[in-house]
Amino acid sequence: MSRFLTAMSIGPVQGFISASRKTRDLWFGSFILSELSKAAAREVECSGGELVFPCPESKESLEQESDWSVANIILAVKDGDDPIEFTRSIRKAVQNCWEDYCSQAYEIASAYIDRDIWNSQLDDVIEFYSSWVDLPEGSDYASRRQRVMYLLAGRKNCRDFFQRTGSYGIEKSSLDGSRESVIRKRPSGSASLKLGEGEHLDLPGLVKRISGGIRHFPSVTRIACDSWIRKASAETREEFNALVDLCEELAGKNIIVRLKDPSFNREADLFPYEGSCIYPGRYSSIFQEAGSSVEEIEYYTKKLETITGRIEKRIGHPGTNCAVIAADGDRMGKAISSIKDMKEHRDFSVALSRFAAKATEVISLHNGSCIYTGGDDVLAMVPVEECLACGKELHDVFSDILSEAGFGKMNLTLSVGIAVCHFLESLEDILSFAREAERIAKEPDRNGLAVVARTRSNAPLSAREQWRDDPDSLENRLGKWHRLFEDSVLPGKLPYDLRGMVVDYEEWENKTDLPGAISAHMTHIFQQKGIDRAKASYLLERAKEIESARDLKDLASELLLSQRVWCSQEEGRS
Repeated sequence: MSRFLTAMSIGPVQGFISASRKTRDLWFGSFILSELSKAAAREVECSGGELVFPCPESKESLEQESDWSVANIILAVKDGDDPIEFTRSIRKAVQNCWEDYCSQAYEIASAYIDRDIWNSQLDDVIEFYSSWVDLPEGSDYASRRQRVMYLLAGRKNCRDFFQRTGSYGIEKSSLDGSRESVIRKRPSGSASLKLGEGEHLDLPGLVKRISGGIRHFPSVTRIACDSWIRKASAETREEFNALVDLCEELAGKNIIVRLKDPSFNREADLFPYEGSCIYPGRYSSIFQEAGSSVEEIEYYTKKLETITGRIEKRIGHPGTNCAVIAADGDRMGKAISSIKDMKEHRDFSVALSRFAAKATEVISLHNGSCIYTGGDDVLAMVPVEECLACGKELHDVFSDILSEAGFGKMNLTLSVGIAVCHFLESLEDILSFAREAERIAKEPDRNGLAVVARTRSNAPLSAREQWRDDPDSLENRLGKWHRLFEDSVLPGKLPYDLRGMVVDYEEWENKTDLPGAISAHMTHIFQQKGIDRAKASYLLERAKEIESARDLKDLASELLLSQRVWCSQEEGRS
């Protein structure tokens, strides 16, 4: 009997993920993409095929809306000689899954939707591409897999282009502008559709916003103030309980969201509400989106300001920065190409599934929210205070799981990019910053950690290094710099003084004497500023390792990076 190997790609990835205004859009777009891929995987098995990638450890993993995340590439084998009919059935299963989520959104918003525009967009969202090759008994699996992936790439490059017929006078979607808004009339306050002022959504945008029942995802503000909330709970119990009671009242009036999503449940009992109610600068958008009356706005604004003000007098202002982690396996294509048989490829897929499940657990333990985990790819939001520890644990878990599965000889590593951004940055920009941090982490030698800070009104700062188990590794150094600033051992202007030194030594001709000159100069600065040399001995030891003006500049950047990022609670309220 003949046999074939087929590869399928499901999208659009960018349309589902990048086109987002709210974190709910971002997370649910990733969730839907995973569910579509899961529907394809289920249909593979229902149609008599065998999954190669992904490869679940149990049948329960394939169930709809299980915790298992699936990447958008499916690789499968099937006995028979009709790959066209096989892939058609899978494509139909994917489309049916998409239409189920569309139906959920339509039931909620049907009174406000233009049905004609909705129907015109229903069939042109999902991208499904497939390729296949014969896989005779005893054939070289590795070469056949390489061939089918090559054909799939060619098919995607020859993508289908549908001519869209726009409608005159109809607003475009606010998320990507490629489709017309399906919203015919706006509900009062737009609360039921979770619309911002003047916002218009096309079909995929509205599905991401309201489909899936009661599913919430914490906003960037909720992640930014997470450590402040935990500190307030521990140190200002009476005021914090008053804040919780007030937020529960606001949630009961549908003014703020009460988080009920399982992806953010570690602190749900502590403060299961949006973080915007912590920041006075966000009050107007909260009440505006909820359609609150003037009386409600004045009453609740005063109460919120009074309670949060009391808490701030005791523990300080909440931070305004959030960390986004983007992690990706290194040289995965080369590793897969080295796999010689299908069983080994399945074992490799199972190991990646284990990592994806463990990554979600790691992120939750660090008080973060997982946007997406699929294979070796991770995207998550975590509090700034937890980002380095979380990144380190993800890196170590990735290597451990693959080694335990018997793939240690491949020396597979995980590069981790961490972008620290102000919570008022647009979500699209925040995602772009995280991917930039991931790119920096991978260059030039992979297995890297990169931390990029893009705080408001400041030039970007970055630090990058290969992961290493060393007390002087980058993640440890940044923590030590932070503690020195926090304990007032180092003055806040020291990084700028070191940057000024860089100019003095850039044209230094005697390279042999340069390290000694820089060390002596730093000692002089310590004396001028009255810095306790014993308490700042670690910095002086690091100074002795400086061999060039570039090393000095990197040290100044690290100090400034730790100062801006971890001391953000001192910046004041937004």
